[in-house]
Amino acid sequence: MLKNDDNIQIKNEALKLIPANVKVAASYSLVPHLSHRKEIYMFPNPFKQNLWGQWFQEGKDLPRAFEHVDYIAIDWSNHDRTDQEIIRFLKASPDFITIFDENPILVMKKTESPKLPGRGVNYSSIRSGLLRSLYLPGNKFDLRDIYGNSLPFAPNVPINLFGYFYNPETDRVRFEIDAQGDYQLTVDGKKVLGEIMLGQGFHSFAFRYYNLRPDHGLKIVLAPLHSLPYIITDNYLFLKKDPVAFAQLAAQEQSKKSAREKYMRSMPNLVVNGGFEKVIGDIPDKWRIDCWQEKDAICKYSANEKIRKSGRYAAMISQAGKADSRWVQEVAVRPRTRYKLSGWIKTADIPREGAGASLQVDLPNTHSEVLYGDNDWKYVELELKTRTGQKSFKVLCRLGDYGAVNTGTAYFDDIELKEISSDGNLKK
Repeated sequence: MLKNDDNIQIKNEALKLIPANVKVAASYSLVPHLSHRKEIYMFPNPFKQNLWGQWFQEGKDLPRAFEHVDYIAIDWSNHDRTDQEIIRFLKASPDFITIFDENPILVMKKTESPKLPGRGVNYSSIRSGLLRSLYLPGNKFDLRDIYGNSLPFAPNVPINLFGYFYNPETDRVRFEIDAQGDYQLTVDGKKVLGEIMLGQGFHSFAFRYYNLRPDHGLKIVLAPLHSLPYIITDNYLFLKKDPVAFAQLAAQEQSKKSAREKYMRSMPNLVVNGGFEKVIGDIPDKWRIDCWQEKDAICKYSANEKIRKSGRYAAMISQAGKADSRWVQEVAVRPRTRYKLSGWIKTADIPREGAGASLQVDLPNTHSEVLYGDNDWKYVELELKTRTGQKSFKVLCRLGDYGAVNTGTAYFDDIELKEISSDGNLKK
């Protein structure tokens, strides 16, 4: 068990839920505390190869994940964005259930439920078959999906992936594609070249791909304007058009959405003046600025009347020179309780040199999507759980971070913090 860690109670409580005789994939900081077993993998292995085997054979003979993992133990602070996309995919999959989720630790258990019929992705190349996801992690020896289902292929023979997917919200989206070769994506029969408007509901897709490089791999991520980028869950992927199954899934999702929206409307916003409408001078009331900046940096902070998402004002941070600045408000919360922090961010001229603009809470690894470059107003959110005995935390609208100063301008508006129940619904 862990002895010298700020999260002793949380981690020990989580690790006790994992039996000694099961197969585990775990974050590197948790592996030593779970190694008393015959089979354990350092996540993202075996879902995605990482330091697997000798350097000149890395990724060779990587086991099929679904046959070799019973439990997944995650410390979010150990993982980059790519790993976190895989974690969120598995968390949303019907193949795993969450049995512990308290920042920064997540534990999931493989389910014994039967596979949903008609789900997955069709492929055709030198042979035809089906996959479980649109993410085929890079590997020099194999082309396969997250679960370990292989896709046979040969050089100069195109790979075709096709089927239907469900989009839960009407939004402007872009498809972030990381491919080791040439490709073409069509959605609803139209070639996708950039950002598109995608309606709620079911859409056909076809992806034609030539794998040209030694590192085989493909990742297709859906990046909506108003939510986090994600790998489409296998629950949302269909092999063929099935109006009955489509209607059933759409009804289930609409019911969940209606319940969430009802809770959202009924719950109070724990952030005071989250829309920055009450201003004293040019500073939003109930907010303060904390900042570290290099000697020659010129930084400006104000309630901005010209650029805002709604109402009269938004909060602005402008950094001409490297700095780490944040609008800060301390909020009263309850111990061991789940919360959702959300809001809107607009950015200009933020380079990928340090940290970009995000919403944060002053707890480890609790930040929204980080924005760089030029972005129109984008909705961001994060979920977290408070610790034992915790009665408050600080909400941060931030540009930069510790040891990751940056330049540019960020605007923040309509910041909300609401309590949610254990199943993710907003709580009354």
